[in-house]
Amino acid sequence: MKRRLPTVLLLGSCLALSGGVWHGDAMAAPGRWSVLEMPATTSTPAAAPFLIAAARAGDRLVAAGERGIVFLSDDNGTTWRQAAVPVNVTLTAVRFASPRKGWAIGHFGVVLRTEDGGETWTKQLDGLSVAAAFLKDAREKSGGDGASEAVRSAERLVQDGPDKPFLDLLVFDERRALVLGAYGLAMRTEDGGTSWTPASAAIDNQGHWHLNAGAATPNGQDIYIVGEQGSLFRSQNGGATFEALTSPYEGSLFAALATSSDDVIIVGLRGNAFRSSDHGMSWTKVELAGAATMTSAIRLRDGTALLADQAGQLYRRTGSGSQFQRVETPVHLPVSALVEAANGAVLAVGPAGVQPILSAPSTALPPRAQ
Repeated sequence: MKRRLPTVLLLGSCLALSGGVWHGDAMAAPGRWSVLEMPATTSTPAAAPFLIAAARAGDRLVAAGERGIVFLSDDNGTTWRQAAVPVNVTLTAVRFASPRKGWAIGHFGVVLRTEDGGETWTKQLDGLSVAAAFLKDAREKSGGDGASEAVRSAERLVQDGPDKPFLDLLVFDERRALVLGAYGLAMRTEDGGTSWTPASAAIDNQGHWHLNAGAATPNGQDIYIVGEQGSLFRSQNGGATFEALTSPYEGSLFAALATSSDDVIIVGLRGNAFRSSDHGMSWTKVELAGAATMTSAIRLRDGTALLADQAGQLYRRTGSGSQFQRVETPVHLPVSALVEAANGAVLAVGPAGVQPILSAPSTALPPRAQ
């Protein structure tokens, strides 16, 4: 029986529904996957579409979510407009390497690329081409042995169709990115997405656990992946290979933050959060006031770390260590992801669209000398 996706795939970069892989997008055209060729549904922020991911592209804010919707703001979230997106599937993550170049990923194995700061997007991959790439790679590595387990697994992937979502995205520069997904699927590009190669074999994921989220240290050398059933992986060679680490938690993990090689935070179900100061070899539990599933972890420009949960609660850490304080905010709505605007304001996206959650720091001028 097919394993279920995590129960929080729709409330964060990897928020999921209970009851198996969500086929809501596919309902429009069962068996034909025409949503992969249909443009995004026209919407406005006032309609409060379900948004799942957000990122900065220079000074621009980019938010993405259901039915291929991508919104852009050039005034720190005051006003928004919709971008041109060629697919009508739920988008689960968006990341930028520079103000103009970045990627977005989503359901049905979709990978999109932008060269103009998110104004327009082109499809580089979908589940059909992902499955074909895995089959080609398996056949080449098996030396023509069509009975090998790798070939048989890839053939099943092709037969399944493009039903498996990508869940998170690591962008290292304008040419290099790593995409993570359900059932251990991973794809890598080294040329800006002109070509993509299967990367699942580089991750010691023998259980084929869902890969829910990833985080890289600022220098890009140490990379952490968290996933289903507490699965935890680390690369110390820039993502070339990943080893399995002993996890501090048996429940699923949904977000990670690596501010440095000796400050890594992972969060998951039921308010569980942990910090490592020794490259993931040991972990200290982070005590939080709530018990809702954690969905997002970001670092602000001033060094503050923020955590958010699906109940809309926010936790803040200034400095280093494992102590987070609860933050009172004007909005208590489920949070999928957090993003810091160019002016220092923090916004949250989720089932109610996009909401300001922390105001920009004061920029008032000091009083004149008398």
